[in-house]
Amino acid sequence: MQDRLPLTDSEADCAEIRAHVDDVVAMEADAVTMARVEAHATRCAACRHALAAARAYRRALRRVGASERAPATLRHRVLDLMHETRDPRGPRP
Repeated sequence: MQDRLPLTDSEADCAEIRAHVDDVVAMEADAVTMARVEAHATRCAACRHALAAARAYRRALRRVGASERAPATLRHRVLDLMHETRDPRGPRP
């Protein structure tokens, strides 16, 4: 996640706004940045289009991902690795 955007439009141009679009769409931006990007997009057609395109892309990825499942062996291996990294005692033998 990137740093918070400035509070006024005069301090942020479209390139700066667009640098935060992916974080906003992924819900990883802080509340102030999310509000700034959304507010700017209501006034700027190009940024509104960029935000809409990023949201459409994310929805499309979810649809594709929803129809595909990883093989069971891969799922189990990933879950095992996740548990290993969470265990303060280290990996299991």
